[in-house]
Amino acid sequence: TESQGDDLYSRPELKWTQDAYMQPQSHMYDRFLFDPVEQKFTPERFLEDLNERYGGIDSVLLWPTYTNIGIDDRNQFDWVITVPGGVDALSELVADLKAADVQVLFPYSPWDTGTRYGGTDEEQMAE
Repeated sequence: TESQGDDLYSRPELKWTQDAYMQPQSHMYDRFLFDPVEQKFTPERFLEDLNERYGGIDSVLLWPTYTNIGIDDRNQFDWVITVPGGVDALSELVADLKAADVQVLFPYSPWDTGTRYGGTDEEQMAE
């Protein structure tokens, strides 16, 4: 809105959002993103498929909680750190996607209050 000014629009780290037109949402176990036999992420295969289907992507929302949250007491942050290979594999996946000039986003669900309490959201995000 006008009262908020354009501060967010002029932040250098957010400039990419102004021309990021193609952003799929992907489950962490998408068969193009994750190989269940090898138990590893396959960003090359994922991006190759998206290049064939859409001509490429600008960013991707990786969704580790969907469709799992609520089946037990794990919270949204637990689902992020329990992907196969853990945080190291996830960090490598993000680095590979960014190296291909794809921005990576993760969902944040502040309404996730019915699952395991692991500290404040800020504390868990910092972990």
